[in-house]
Amino acid sequence: MKILNLIFILFTVSVLNHCSSGVDEGLFECNPENNTINFIFKYGVTSKNILNTNDCSYQKDLVQDPPVTTNLKLTTEELDSIFSKMLSIDFINYPDTFYVIRDPAVEITPSIKYYYLVESDTINKELYWNDSVTDADTLADKLRYLNNYIIEIIESKKEYKELPEPSGGYD
Repeated sequence: MKILNLIFILFTVSVLNHCSSGVDEGLFECNPENNTINFIFKYGVTSKNILNTNDCSYQKDLVQDPPVTTNLKLTTEELDSIFSKMLSIDFINYPDTFYVIRDPAVEITPSIKYYYLVESDTINKELYWNDSVTDADTLADKLRYLNNYIIEIIESKKEYKELPEPSGGYD
């Protein structure tokens, strides 16, 4: 009887070790080399919301609390769709620092900041934008559309929905 109990305990420990180590050792696969495009996309008042397709991660800004990070992988279809939208708005020809000039300038605070570092076979592009105006501008509207499209994809993911909500807000 003692031998059966010992075998049962060893078996249980072995299964638990296998299950817990499987999560840490590769059940989540990230293969950025298979993507048509890889990028880092930062956004928010402090740009602490960060999608990184190179390591399949997402960091969420919790405002008053430290940011949290989770595994988040976009599908091939999602990446291809984002890439298609980048091409359709001529993303590569945006200046590295994009801004909208208005006279008189009416700025909103806090403003939303965006940062892209995009790499593919045809694109190697870095772009920064502090979106502090509400005025209509064709290039700004196209870039806002792309930003919102990516954010909608992120927020549709189960991994994102499982993250805590931010506490507080920005002034």
